[in-house]
Amino acid sequence: MATILIVDDHPTNREFLVTLLGYQGHRLIEASDGVEALALARTEQPDLVIADILMPTMDGYEFVHRLRADPAIAETTVIFYTAHYLEREAQVLAQASGVAHILFKPSEPEEVLRVVEEALRLSPAVPVAQPDLADETEFDHEHLRLITDKLSQKADELTAVNQRLTALIELGQQLVLEHDPHLILEKFCHASRSIIGARYAAIGVLEKDKQTLRHFLTSGLDVETAANLGAPITGRGLIAQLLNEGRTIRLHDLNGEAEVTGLPAGTHHPLIHSFLGAPIATPARLYGWLYLGNKIGAAEFSEEDERIIATVAAQVAVAYENGRRYEEIQRHADTLEQEVAERRRVEYELREAEAKYRTLIEQLPAIIYIVAYRETPQTIYISPQIESLLGFSQAQWLADPDLWRQQLHVEDQGRVLAEVKQADEAGEPLNIEYRMWSRSGQVLWFRNKSVPVRDETGRIRYVHGIMFDITEQKRLEERFLQSQKMEAVGRLAGGVAHDFNNMLVVITGYSELLLQRDPPDQERLRQYAGEIHKAGARAAGLTRQLLTFSRKQILQLEVLDLNEVVINMEKMLRRLIGEDIELITRLTEPLGQVKADPGQLEQVLMNLAVNARDAMPDGGTLLIETTVIELDELYTRQYLEVTPGFYIMLAVSDTGIGMNKETLSHVFEPFFTTKEQGKGTGLGLATVYGIIKQSGGHIGVYSEPGVGTTLKVYLPRLKNPVEPIKESIQLETGPLAGSETILVVEDEAAVRQLVSEVLTEGGYTVLEAVNGSEAIQLCQHHAGPIHLLLTDMVMPGGLNGRDLARRLQQMYAGLKVLYMSGYTDNAIASQGVLDTEIYFLQKPFTALTLERKVREVLNAP
Repeated sequence: MATILIVDDHPTNREFLVTLLGYQGHRLIEASDGVEALALARTEQPDLVIADILMPTMDGYEFVHRLRADPAIAETTVIFYTAHYLEREAQVLAQASGVAHILFKPSEPEEVLRVVEEALRLSPAVPVAQPDLADETEFDHEHLRLITDKLSQKADELTAVNQRLTALIELGQQLVLEHDPHLILEKFCHASRSIIGARYAAIGVLEKDKQTLRHFLTSGLDVETAANLGAPITGRGLIAQLLNEGRTIRLHDLNGEAEVTGLPAGTHHPLIHSFLGAPIATPARLYGWLYLGNKIGAAEFSEEDERIIATVAAQVAVAYENGRRYEEIQRHADTLEQEVAERRRVEYELREAEAKYRTLIEQLPAIIYIVAYRETPQTIYISPQIESLLGFSQAQWLADPDLWRQQLHVEDQGRVLAEVKQADEAGEPLNIEYRMWSRSGQVLWFRNKSVPVRDETGRIRYVHGIMFDITEQKRLEERFLQSQKMEAVGRLAGGVAHDFNNMLVVITGYSELLLQRDPPDQERLRQYAGEIHKAGARAAGLTRQLLTFSRKQILQLEVLDLNEVVINMEKMLRRLIGEDIELITRLTEPLGQVKADPGQLEQVLMNLAVNARDAMPDGGTLLIETTVIELDELYTRQYLEVTPGFYIMLAVSDTGIGMNKETLSHVFEPFFTTKEQGKGTGLGLATVYGIIKQSGGHIGVYSEPGVGTTLKVYLPRLKNPVEPIKESIQLETGPLAGSETILVVEDEAAVRQLVSEVLTEGGYTVLEAVNGSEAIQLCQHHAGPIHLLLTDMVMPGGLNGRDLARRLQQMYAGLKVLYMSGYTDNAIASQGVLDTEIYFLQKPFTALTLERKVREVLNAP
């Protein structure tokens, strides 16, 4: 391994030799001029020195002479390493300096290795010839000329560099005020070709996908050539190398074919022999590339050209990026200016609209309000009509969130608050009527309609509502209903009197026969009793119809499918309507579920079918349909008692004689009938109407004379379907008699006596009381147990059946209660629906019904 000293003022030249010779295992040391090299040679005593000739401070010629003048290092072998254009001069200097080997820049690596190996094998330095004085003077002149040429060359190069730098600075100053990216690229393209000295220049900028060209400009081509020039290929060749490696590329001795280099395709592209390119990039983004073709006045681009194009490319990247940003800022500024102008216009229109609608709202005979849903609902706007209608100022109403609740009528408060809560939880519109107290103590009726307003997440943020003063409308409705009521009551009283008179004739007539004559034979006695029983049953049936019509009949509600009711009734309906009427059913599947009394729905279907049959004396078609329908707010505005939502519709249509408008207006009135005398009671449709209304539904009728009639029944469809509970009916097979003690409380003496006799005959111990007070006194003096309280619901004396039961259940633990009544009071049923925990016996009842019910209650757990 030899120690080799490399002396050169260009770091790249030293780096080349160090890299190459380092692979040979030599020890390498470096110096940038003769002074440094001489000091190293004295301390390191290298085996070989490779020295450039022209260097600053001390050139290679002087370095070698001083090296030879020092006995310690005089025999060190030296190789001159110099440029081709100094070949003749280098040989003269080498001969004069005793240097046997010369390497010319650039040299192939094999040549460098060969010369170094040969120099290391040589004997110590070639002796320096001692020229005569004339030769030495000539040599000094030659050396001076070389130095002068070198300095002149360096001065020229420095001048060129200064000119280039001046051009770059001027270009930067010119582009400070330029913001158009295309113009920036165009100027840089022309300037780079001019500064570096190339026949052809091109610049390209890509989109973000790094595939699509956004800008492509050239310089140095005539108009026709530039017009026919194809786009560069970014996926291969030199352009791809520039983009992928992100560094400058300098090449020469190319074959001139553009396709080989990946430059623009086309017959008009200039032939490329030397190439210099650089990527246009900032630390954050690669924008594109800049390349030059064919150096003017030389076969290749220099290292200096490479440094300049790198500088230009960096300037292009910054200037282009600033131009793009300026464009973007300008676009944003233009957009912002438009948005500001649009916002001003919208604000003006909003102010105009607000003023217009505020005037409109303030003139409306209604209260407009807005409730914000924050932590708690809070009214944030109330229209001025609040003061004229309810006597409160806007400030008072907004300051007290509970004022609305306080002014609600006490009888409406529970219902209204429940419906408002339900609407809030479901997020549905509200349509409700209620009464409120004004500040002066006046009762006013309002119809309140509100809708929820949701944000983008679906959450309710506001509720917008309007309260209409309908007090006068309610007064008019009340007067109208009163007149209608009086007319209906008159017709009802006549009908009831007529039917009850017929039944009373039977009852009183046969009763007189039993009382006035001698006791008849057993057969005649049974005949009289049977007729009396029939008349009583007819009276009980009429009573049930009247209760249904008045919506006081108790409903045993079940979850059921209306289709099943129709299917179960179909055979019976076919027998009912006769063979000359065709029955067609069209049932929608799946239909959904309703909550109703199945027996009552069967009665509805039968009544509608009978009416349809009687409307088709010569035969026809009876169509029964079911479907799901939504009754929207438009429909409910026409029928205020109907709540918007989904309903199951049962439609019964006939092809009968139809009805005119006058008949239609009375069709649901009790005892109103179009049938002949003795063929109808007039309670059929009135009963249907009562059942449907009591079930929370709605009924509508549509008819034309000579065309037919359609009755549509709407029942609320259950939102959450459930499995219907089907209880099997078991006939009582066990004994009905018993030995328990029963307290019978009934203010009607005849009924009390009948009940006592039936129960006593059944083996029960019976205690009797006329009213609640007497019953309590009796229990206080009764020593034994009481197992069952059988009490009327409504009794004189101030204590009803429910209150009596509570009092006695405190006295007798486990006391069972059976209520009986001919009229259903709210104490028993809420809205006509029986509490499932209460046992109830509807008057009138038979002895067998009484015995079974009593036994059922006593046997219950």
